[in-house]
Amino acid sequence: MGIKPAKLSFQGNGLPRGNKVELELGIATAFLNSISKDNQLNISNIRTNNPNDPPDVLFDLNGNTFGIELTELTPINRLERSNILKRLKESIINNLQLDSTTKDWAISISLDTDTSKKIRARGLDNQITQVLTDFFSSDDVKLDQ
Repeated sequence: MGIKPAKLSFQGNGLPRGNKVELELGIATAFLNSISKDNQLNISNIRTNNPNDPPDVLFDLNGNTFGIELTELTPINRLERSNILKRLKESIINNLQLDSTTKDWAISISLDTDTSKKIRARGLDNQITQVLTDFFSSDDVKLDQ
C-alpha cells in the first residue's frame, strides 16, 4: 500500500510567478495538502526554508520535520532555445543604429517557433534588423511617441 500520487492542477494566475519563495511555498503546499488528503496523513507547519535552502520548504509529519527541494522541469531543448533567442536579440541590438529615432522605444518580437522543438533563427537577426532600421528611418516615425 504506498502513498497515492498527488493530483495537482493550477489555472490562470493561481501561482505567484514573480516571487520564487512564494512560488516554491505555493507548489509545495498544494502538493503536500493533496498527499495529506489522499493518504490521511497529518502534515502540518508547511513553511519556507529560505534563505537556508536546500531544502526549499519544510513541513512536519507525525512530529518529525521533513523538507522538499523543488526542481523546475523545462520543455525539451528550452535552455538551448533560450540561448538561441538571447543571441538573436543581442545581434539585433548590436547591429541596430541606436540614436534619437530609437530612443524610448520598446520593441517586442515574438517568433512562432518559440515553443517548437527546433528554432531556425539563422539569418533572422539581419532580416529583423533591416526591418527595424527601415521602420526607424521612415518618415512615419514620430520622435515624440
